[in-house]
Amino acid sequence: EWHANLTQLYIVVGGSGTILLGGEVEKATEISSGERRGQPVKSGTAYKVKVGDLLLIPPTTWHQSQPDPGGMTYVNVTIATRTTPP
Repeated sequence: EWHANLTQLYIVVGGSGTILLGGEVEKATEISSGERRGQPVKSGTAYKVKVGDLLLIPPTTWHQSQPDPGGMTYVNVTIATRTTPP
C-alpha cells in the first residue's frame, strides 16, 4: 500500500517477518484519494523485523508486510502528515 498524507509507525509485538519499503508497483489502484494498493513491490528494501522492532514508513512510500511462518503481529500508529495541498 501507499499513502500520500500519512506516516505510519509499525511496532512489532509478536512473531517476526519482513517488511518491504520503497520500490515500485506496476499495477497500482487508487482505492481512495491519496491511498493506493497494488502488488508486487519491486526493487524495495527488505527489513527483517522481530518483537520490539520499530519501523517508520514516511508518506508516499510503498510498503508490504510478509509474516514468517507462525505469523507477525504489529501495532500500526498512523500520523496525518499532509504532503498534498488541501
